Amino acid sequence: MMPLSLCHAQNENELKTYTKIVSVPHLSVGFYNGSQDMRMKPFAHAHNHYEFIIPLETIPILRYEQANYPGEVGYCYPVNPHVEHGLRLSLTSELMSIAADEDYLNRRKAELGYEDKLFYTRFLINSGLLTELNLFGLTQSETIATEIIDTLIRAGLQDDIDNRRPQADYFQDFKDVILFIFEHFTESSLTIRDISAVSRYGYTYFTKAFVKFMNETPVSYLNKVRISKAKAMMKDNLPFDSIAKQSGYTSASAFTEAFKRIVGMTPTEYKKKFF
Repeated sequence: MMPLSLCHAQNENELKTYTKIVSVPHLSVGFYNGSQDMRMKPFAHAHNHYEFIIPLETIPILRYEQANYPGEVGYCYPVNPHVEHGLRLSLTSELMSIAADEDYLNRRKAELGYEDKLFYTRFLINSGLLTELNLFGLTQSETIATEIIDTLIRAGLQDDIDNRRPQADYFQDFKDVILFIFEHFTESSLTIRDISAVSRYGYTYFTKAFVKFMNETPVSYLNKVRISKAKAMMKDNLPFDSIAKQSGYTSASAFTEAFKRIVGMTPTEYKKKFF
C-alpha cells in the first residue's frame, strides 16, 4: 500500500518540493510554497487513498481523469481513491495537499451518517479548516487530524453533483493560451481576441474549442482566475478598490459585480464569512 505522504507528489524526489509534510497514521498534510528553484512538474497518478487539494493561490489547470478545471482559491478539490488525477502544468502556486487513509475515512463517513455518499466536486472551505490544518502542522496531533477529516466529510459530502466533465484532449492546443492568461489577467484591457491570438484557432472558433477543453468559455475562465486572485489577497486586508485593480478590473463596482456573479455573495460578505 502506498504511504500517505506519497499521495502528495509523483515520486519521493518531488516530495522535496514541499516546504513541510506532517503525517500521522491516518492523515498526511503537505504544505507547498511554489518555489521558483524547485517546482513540481506536470504529472498524473492514482493511489488507494483520499486526497484533498486546497489552493492558496490559483492553480491554472488541475486534472481529474480527463476533466480540466482551474484550482480556485477558497475551494477544496477532493480526489477519490484509485482515480487518476494531477497537474497539467508545473506547479508554481501555494497549496495544501491532504491525504487521508481510505479505510479510516470510510469508517468516519459511516459514523457521521455519510456512508453512501461520494466526494464528487469542489466545495467551499472556511478559515476554520485552514486553522485546523496549520495547527496540525505545528502539533502533529491525531485528535486534530480526526477533526480535519470530519470537517472535510461534512463540507464535502453535502452535494453529489459532479461538474467535472471529461474533455477532448486539447491540452497541446491550449497550454500557451492558459499560460498567457496567467501572465496577463491583471491587465483590465485584456480581451478574448488578445487571448485567441495566442492559439492556432481563428477568433470565431476559439471559444468553441476552449469550451471543449475546459468545459467553460474563456470569459468565464478569465473571471474565475481574477476572482481567485482577489480572494487570495483578501487575507492581507487590502481595500477592495486595490484588490479590484490588481485582479484586472477597472473599478471596485465592476469587481463587486463579477465577484457576486461568480461566488454568489459580495466581496464584503465573503470576507466576513471566510476570514
